[in-house]
Amino acid sequence: MSSNLNKTYDARRERFLKAKKRRLEKATETLETLRKLSIKSNHAYTEEDVEEIISKLTEEFYKVIHSFSISPTKTLNYYLEAERQHYSYLSENDPELYSLITSQVPHIENLVENDPISKKDLDSLTMNLMERMKILDIKLEELQRMLPNEKYD
Repeated sequence: MSSNLNKTYDARRERFLKAKKRRLEKATETLETLRKLSIKSNHAYTEEDVEEIISKLTEEFYKVIHSFSISPTKTLNYYLEAERQHYSYLSENDPELYSLITSQVPHIENLVENDPISKKDLDSLTMNLMERMKILDIKLEELQRMLPNEKYD
């Protein structure tokens, strides 16, 4: 029976890998065509058009992160990695904007240039945060039990 489970898993894994490759290529091509819409000599667009495109792409990007997230820790890791890549891209491709951002939010520079948070450190920080949240939940429950139970008719 275990052999059948392995075959089933292997088949699903192979199907996933093929679909992943195909869909990432398709998504990349689609994003390239969207990027070409920014060529002003070919297209006329408004700020509202740009906002609509960015808003929709951002929404779908975060939906993908959440659909693959199996825990709050993983979700946090995915978000932080996306942010690190985002700011790394800006530091290389738009130094003026990156400089403006880091002048307003100095810790961003540490995230990109020093990458001080290793995966191990990030996991540790996340676990610490989750433990604190559990403690707060317990304290909240204790406080709620201390309140008089009022019944409304």
